[in-house]
Amino acid sequence: MEFFISAAHADAGSGSPISSIVMLVGFVAIFYFMLIRPQQKRAKEHKNLLSDIGKGDEISLAGGMLGRVTKVTDEFLVLEIAN
Repeated sequence: MEFFISAAHADAGSGSPISSIVMLVGFVAIFYFMLIRPQQKRAKEHKNLLSDIGKGDEISLAGGMLGRVTKVTDEFLVLEIAN
């Protein structure tokens, strides 16, 4: 059993440290461009959409209900759902 452990331990340090750093930087870059950046873009678009809502706008709620904005405050929107 010691034979396998010694061989694995000896092979582990044979790589160049520069290649390991380059690979780590590559993984971080891929992670950033595939996950973090698109999420930031969606959050920015969502924030702009919410800030552009005004009185009289028609909106669709998550449940599929449609309504017209009657009052806008800093934290809340008042909707008219039925006449």
